[in-house]
Amino acid sequence: MKIVLLFISVAAMSFVMGWFASDLWSSHLSYLETHETEELVSTSRYSDPVQNINNDFPVEPSDTTSPSYIAQASAENTVETLVGKKPKTAAQKFSALLSSANYDEAILLYQEYENVNKPKVLVELKDLFLSHLEYLITNNEASDFSQASDSFLSAYYNDVDVLLLLANFNQINGFYIEAVNVYQLTKSYAYDDNDLQKISRSFNQFVQNSDAFFAQNEDWLSLSNLYAHIDSSGLLTAQYEYRHAVVYRNLGDKEAAIDQLEPIKNDSVVGSKARQLLQELLEQDSVPINNNPWRNASRVALAQSGNQYLVGLGIGRRDNVTLLIDTGASLTTLSRDSFTALSSGVDVREIGSRLFQTANGVTKGTVYAFSEIKIGPYILKNTPVAVLDFSLSSNVDGLLGMNVLGQFRFQIDQDNVQLLLSRK
Repeated sequence: MKIVLLFISVAAMSFVMGWFASDLWSSHLSYLETHETEELVSTSRYSDPVQNINNDFPVEPSDTTSPSYIAQASAENTVETLVGKKPKTAAQKFSALLSSANYDEAILLYQEYENVNKPKVLVELKDLFLSHLEYLITNNEASDFSQASDSFLSAYYNDVDVLLLLANFNQINGFYIEAVNVYQLTKSYAYDDNDLQKISRSFNQFVQNSDAFFAQNEDWLSLSNLYAHIDSSGLLTAQYEYRHAVVYRNLGDKEAAIDQLEPIKNDSVVGSKARQLLQELLEQDSVPINNNPWRNASRVALAQSGNQYLVGLGIGRRDNVTLLIDTGASLTTLSRDSFTALSSGVDVREIGSRLFQTANGVTKGTVYAFSEIKIGPYILKNTPVAVLDFSLSSNVDGLLGMNVLGQFRFQIDQDNVQLLLSRK
């Protein structure tokens, strides 16, 4: 009897211990699964840093065809394929998409966190995105910058931070007129004092840097054109009006300098300097400063359309296009249809894509280098021309921008409907 009781006790104890051990092992596995650290090894084309966010991705939607589900799956598959690990945090997933240039999917991921109201995560992802754009600018990754900023602005067209980086990108690449256009657009989206101050600081730095560049090269005509465009954009302050007057004086256009100084001679900031320069100019009345610079200029016939002017441009040796003169366009542009209609013999080379400020907002276009274009008697080599999806009137193929006009001293003779051109 004692043997039987002993046997039963041992069996019961074995069962309890086995159950306890099994439960302990299951708990241990669960702990490992829950706390497993998945290290993300960078395989990016870029070396911009990955910041850490301690927030997991929200619960996946059941619809596997939804954009947010596809974006998440693509982000995980990209990294898992490359390193055999899945990114765990929001920052890692977002950075993986940025690093692999999957910008549309990165913005879908960003919107997913916006939809589930994760403001702290959005701030950190936004910082990651801005850092990535700055990296692309610094390393002259123009095509990727255009794709990234276009993807973001397609969803958040009025984002001041990204627009300011776009203006900076345009300045660095020599698109000064386009930069002014972006600043004008950005200012219209400034909804609070913080945005206004941010825009003002950036714009002032842009003007100072641009002025210094052109002044160093004594390119007073280009600098005058820049200030004129700033004025037409409604961004010219008294300080820059005075500077424009100085530029006019350096060009020898005393009358224009005086006209620029008169309205600001009593300004609280630059009034004393304006009065002094005004007096100097008025004392030179007997000296002929401006001696008709257009006497030997080439004259190109124009067609008038309302208060605008059209000019013919030769492309290669067989094609001609009609362009609207637009001093507010940094690059000469063609519509996609007009570009497609060019003959197959036209020698062009694709440079890359970039963003442009148009009447309909910011849009992406492709820039090509045309081996030869002709305006009047002048032939220009390797001229950049942007191709955009836009439509003008039936007889207009695009816009003649400052990258062509800026190579000349130019003026529109409205009385004779002619474009006056002379080399700088």
